[in-house]
Amino acid sequence: KSPFIPLESMPPPGAGRIRVVLIAGVAGAIALGVGAWMARNALCERNLFVHAKNADTVAAYKAYLTRGGKRADVTDFLLPRAELRVAVSEKSVAAMDRYIASHPTTKIKSEVDASLRYGLLQELDAAKAKQSITALRDFEARNAKHLDMVPELAQAKHAYLQGVLNRFREQSKAGVPLLELARRLILYCDKNGPVVAIRFRQRESRTLEKNEP
Repeated sequence: KSPFIPLESMPPPGAGRIRVVLIAGVAGAIALGVGAWMARNALCERNLFVHAKNADTVAAYKAYLTRGGKRADVTDFLLPRAELRVAVSEKSVAAMDRYIASHPTTKIKSEVDASLRYGLLQELDAAKAKQSITALRDFEARNAKHLDMVPELAQAKHAYLQGVLNRFREQSKAGVPLLELARRLILYCDKNGPVVAIRFRQRESRTLEKNEP
């Protein structure tokens, strides 16, 4: 006999062993399938992200999130920046206010503040172009909560009022006392509004006093 032939025949595998082998096989197949599914999803997610980033629009980022994308840089930075660009494009402080209200915990606050200041300066320039203190006051009233961001408003008001005084000086050829009165009136109206009551009092003539017996 061949020395490689066992002396005793090997018994067939028991049912328990077969069951273990089957379970292990099924588990391996499941693990392989799950791995392939996860790899496929990761690839799809990456493709969706690349497409959204290349488009760089609000619609593209929202579509990415709707289809299951969960990257934090999209929700925290990319989408808010895209929405901020839309708000800035409206060239309106009101649009910026709406953006700020809808993003109370934004992680791009410095960018939002810079965009808000840009919008404020644009509206201030438009008010200055009207060459009217009323336009400047309207700007001040509309943007009362943002005035700390536009110190240029005080400069614009001062420049306008100084221009009014300069025109009065050139047109009236008034002396120092009248110019001082005009300056005080301008400052008063700027602080209290355009309505002012002026009382004139006639001085008694010293000549008459001398002529009295």
